[in-house]
Amino acid sequence: LRMWHKKAYADLQVKVNDWGPFDYHRAFNLTFPLQLIGDFSYAMRKPRFGEFFPRIGTYAKYRSLDKYSEPLIPLTITEQGFEYEVGTYVHFGL
Repeated sequence: LRMWHKKAYADLQVKVNDWGPFDYHRAFNLTFPLQLIGDFSYAMRKPRFGEFFPRIGTYAKYRSLDKYSEPLIPLTITEQGFEYEVGTYVHFGL
């Protein structure tokens, strides 16, 4: 789901039993039961088709893990878990 409203941009992705973002996830068939990825940014000026424009934003990623996933930190207590990432960015168009 992607939405533009004047200068604001929002993107939400829901993936179920899908590979991760890297090529080796697909090569080794590493899947995640649930992935939620959100992105919200604000443009410094109104975007036009085919042009780069400066913007600031924040994003969040959440992934649940099971026995077919490869966690960043090895799971020792149970075979299920989750991982998440939150960040901000500044995108400059040249």
